[in-house]
Amino acid sequence: MALIFTNNTYPIKHWVTSLVIGPLIEYVYSLFHTSFINLGADIISIYVLYLVFGLAFSIPVFVFYLLIFNALIKTTQSEIIIKTILNLMTIISVFIIIKSIGGTAMTTSLCISYSIGIIFSSLFYKIKKQNSADT
Repeated sequence: MALIFTNNTYPIKHWVTSLVIGPLIEYVYSLFHTSFINLGADIISIYVLYLVFGLAFSIPVFVFYLLIFNALIKTTQSEIIIKTILNLMTIISVFIIIKSIGGTAMTTSLCISYSIGIIFSSLFYKIKKQNSADT
């Protein structure tokens, strides 16, 4: 019996959770590092804006993520290695996309916020394993 990983809902859960957590981490960071007095009043509209743009800009990364995920679950026996490769690829992609669209001084904190969300959500979910008969 060999241990294999199954193609499950891990990629979607990881993607959605990191999209949801990233803006929240950015908001908490902004509370402590900006002088905006009305930051709390606009949280819902800012959050929705981050979600919409995060979703739109992350679709190409997610497609690439799925390709890498499907290759890794067939060739790699370690869940830690799979998650590490996927996290590194995704974090690098986030930095490339956010830096390529330009922005202000907050782009670095936004990259870090999404990166923390990516890492956290990968720790939260498991990749399902199953035994298969060696043939």
